[in-house]
Amino acid sequence: MEEWLDSNLNSLMVDHTDQFIIRESHTEASQAEATPKKQKKRESVNVTTESEKKKKEEASQPTPKKQKKKDIVNETTELEKKKKDLEKEERDANALAKRNAQKVMAEEILLKRLKSTESNNNRDQEMQKTKEKECQDKDKEYHKECVSAKQFSELNEEVRRLRKKLDWHINSETCGTSLKKESSSVHVAQKKPKMETISTLSVLNNTPDMCCQSEDSSLYNSYSRSQLEDFISHIDSLYTAVKTLLLQLFPESYILSHSVSGKAANTKTVAKPQFDSRLYGVFVKILKEKFGSTTKEITEKVHSVQKYLQKKTVL
Repeated sequence: MEEWLDSNLNSLMVDHTDQFIIRESHTEASQAEATPKKQKKRESVNVTTESEKKKKEEASQPTPKKQKKKDIVNETTELEKKKKDLEKEERDANALAKRNAQKVMAEEILLKRLKSTESNNNRDQEMQKTKEKECQDKDKEYHKECVSAKQFSELNEEVRRLRKKLDWHINSETCGTSLKKESSSVHVAQKKPKMETISTLSVLNNTPDMCCQSEDSSLYNSYSRSQLEDFISHIDSLYTAVKTLLLQLFPESYILSHSVSGKAANTKTVAKPQFDSRLYGVFVKILKEKFGSTTKEITEKVHSVQKYLQKKTVL
């Protein structure tokens, strides 16, 4: 058995080797047949690749026409860039010109405003000067009026004094006639100086009824109502009329130390006593009859007179 197996194995081995050799021979023959075809294909592929490369190289190399076109395109792009740069420069220049024009306009407006303010200040100064002059003129007129009022008051005092003398003479003469019966010649001689004194009194007073009046309760600070009305007969402004009547009825210290209402303006101030009701009432009636003003307007003018007197005392 072993011998048979060894012989069979050897035969089998020989068979396998023969088959392997046959296969290799077949593969070599097939490869020999296939190589020329592949070689042809490879050569054709290489040819195509080389032609494509040549075409690409030719395409990459510019022709004179294409070069001209490229040069023209480049020149146009450069010109467009230059145009854009010039437009930007023009815009910047225009913007600067506008800014400079606006600055110039602003400076001109400021100069005009300064000139207008200077002119307004000059006008205000001139107005202040004119107002000061008017106030000075009014003060001068007021002082003149006060002087004339003082002269008038002095004349009234002289009239009163002469009236008292006349009344005393009349009383003495009536008593003398009752006690003594004198002759008619002496009585006529005594009446002549009386007529002369009456005529002088009428000339000084310019009011004929004053000779018949006696000094009673109808007088207001030694002035009658007609005299007080005469003080302001030639005055057209309410303020000056209030000032003149107040100074005729009350002294300056009394005007400053008294008030219209008699009440304090606020809690910080002290209440001042009220003006004399009788004198102040006549004062208000005369002003209302002449100017037709209200009590409120009159009180405002009284306050302004008090302020004027306070400034006067401080100065």
